[in-house]
Amino acid sequence: MALHKELEAEVTRTRKQSGMSERDAVLVSMKRTKSEKKDNDEGGVSITENDYPYGLSVSLEKESLDKLGITTLPEIGDTFTLTAKVKVTSISESASEDGDTKSASLQITDMKLA
Repeated sequence: MALHKELEAEVTRTRKQSGMSERDAVLVSMKRTKSEKKDNDEGGVSITENDYPYGLSVSLEKESLDKLGITTLPEIGDTFTLTAKVKVTSISESASEDGDTKSASLQITDMKLA
């Protein structure tokens, strides 16, 4: 138990030194809930059947696959861990009678797949 607390303290120290927050260490599922999908319904017809919001898909062409060292295409349904460095290229915030909105555009500048 003491070793676990020591490791946890070391991880916290390292995270603070690197500027990482607690949230930086946790993967968050971006899958839309049934409620979120229902909120996007228009007149009882779903705008999209996708489990994930628009804009969260990344397409890699031959040049990018080559840079990542991927010579054989993966099977559909295979999963990888994507680690990426991104640059914020634009931000937007607005308010209206229908509510507030915020958005940020991110350009992937460096990445790896594992």
